[in-house]
Amino acid sequence: MRILIVLPNLATGGAEIFALRLAKELSAKNETYVYDLAYPLTGIDISLKNRELLEGVQLIKFSPPFINFFNRLWVKSSLISKLLYVIFLFFRGKQLEKIVTEKKIEIVNTHLIAADTLVSHFLKKVVHIITLHGSYEGINHKHIRRRIKTLSKANGIIYTADKNLIFMDKFSSEIKNSAPIVKIYNGMKLTKLSDKNYRTEWKIPEDAFVFIMVARPTETKGWREAIRAFELLVCKNAYFVLVGDGPYIEELKTEVKSKNIIFHGYGSNPIDFLLYANVGLLPTFYPPESLPNSVSEYLTCGLPVISTNMGDIRKMIAYEEKQAGFIIPFDSSGRASVTDLNNAMNIYLQDAELYQSHKKLSLLAAQKFEMSNCVNNYLSFYGSVLKKNVGR
Repeated sequence: MRILIVLPNLATGGAEIFALRLAKELSAKNETYVYDLAYPLTGIDISLKNRELLEGVQLIKFSPPFINFFNRLWVKSSLISKLLYVIFLFFRGKQLEKIVTEKKIEIVNTHLIAADTLVSHFLKKVVHIITLHGSYEGINHKHIRRRIKTLSKANGIIYTADKNLIFMDKFSSEIKNSAPIVKIYNGMKLTKLSDKNYRTEWKIPEDAFVFIMVARPTETKGWREAIRAFELLVCKNAYFVLVGDGPYIEELKTEVKSKNIIFHGYGSNPIDFLLYANVGLLPTFYPPESLPNSVSEYLTCGLPVISTNMGDIRKMIAYEEKQAGFIIPFDSSGRASVTDLNNAMNIYLQDAELYQSHKKLSLLAAQKFEMSNCVNNYLSFYGSVLKKNVGR
């Protein structure tokens, strides 16, 4: 099967990282390409942060001539920016058409709205499958008509969490589409890329209890709440490692009081760090949250999870009737309760038996995210949608 996966950019978000992991696994037995729309044009090659994920992936990147010159114009004038947006939209579309023709692409699978919309508009004679990651739910009112049109034209839709269907259900009478829809969990594969002992690098004792947080560096992921909860702990042998970078993380560094909080910076393969931690945190209140990679990564590494009831997180950490962690309630401001976060951390520090029980449950809960199952489900869906649209 000849597959093209299209992304708005190669940022460090969960959807982008999953799509790259999927492409890498699909490439083993299928001719698979990734097209990076490089949207928006910022002059910064953010793919450098994900270079380890790109190994073995056939990447095609939108890179128009005189890009640096255009980027300077982009910043200086909003009017010119709008004009460049339209121009580059056209060139992206034309490059997509060329790729599909030259590579004889059979399936185009888009991830995130910008990619969905562009492919829907420019590609008329190829099977288009959209994977929903949560970006449609909080959509701006002025863009609703365009999103309805995009979903109406899709040949197949994959969703990762039940909340992804909110938009489709709300506008079901307007989305004229009988295309098949299927739920497929994002896959995870335990792949260690570094031989470093990160406890040694972090200067953390081997017998210490380590909490860790890996997430997009934005306020709504709950970084500040996690830090405040940790700083309320009285255990001197507990540490908190934060994996991420960016302006918001730099701001947090100025607020931290505890010497046991370690800012690791960015890491393209969180597995390397998670194997040296005990519990994973994600006190998110991010509205589009659906199936956060961080949670599946925590579980895959055998880490109990402390998180909130956003998206499918409660289902993610569940195994049969039990949970591999704690779901934290929100406070009156809509953020994760710092008090309850602190209580959950304390429970793990004081109850070794419960911690070991949740640790075992985490590995069982992680089975639903096995990459081999995810890839097989994707290929099965690709095949069924392709068969349905042969000769259209």
